[in-house]
Amino acid sequence: MEIRFNNRLLITFTFLFIVIFSLITLKFIAFKVILGFILLFILPFYLILDNFDLDMEEKIIFSFFIGVIFFSSLVYLIGNLFGVRFSIILTFIILIFSNLFLKKFIFKNKNKSNKDIE
Repeated sequence: MEIRFNNRLLITFTFLFIVIFSLITLKFIAFKVILGFILLFILPFYLILDNFDLDMEEKIIFSFFIGVIFFSSLVYLIGNLFGVRFSIILTFIILIFSNLFLKKFIFKNKNKSNKDIE
């Protein structure tokens, strides 16, 4: 007998458990840290990976690791030129606009070429 979970439900409950546990043990500061981590590290790369044909779990895991590596490196490089707070905001804006650019120009043209072939 195989037990299968709904992946979205499992991810939602896991996220809620982490948030509630952090609120109980570490109060509101831990909640802000987790929310900031999700917004800055995971969300931009999840939106970029959403253009590819990947499962939701793969997008979350890949966006986590890419975010830890790429976002931190970009913040460090921009932080050498400007302040660290400004570089965090600028990096987030760059990543969101790169997602919009990918969706508007690159993947739009890819979908058109696939329709032409069919």
